[in-house]
Amino acid sequence: MSIIKYCPKCHREAYRLEESGDNIKVIQEGKTFISVSKNSSVSMDVSCPSGHTVRLEFGGKHGTG
Repeated sequence: MSIIKYCPKCHREAYRLEESGDNIKVIQEGKTFISVSKNSSVSMDVSCPSGHTVRLEFGGKHGTG
């Protein structure tokens, strides 16, 4: 399963979440940015290709996406 998060300002793809087995990969511009267990909780700011801040949250109480 793949979930795409778009920048709310410029509407470009900020990152993509891809589930693979027990892992979730965060992909930016075709490269794996981080890979963590599905049981992990991640909450951080990342930049879209235009440099805008986009919130990355999944796992724990946040849910995927």
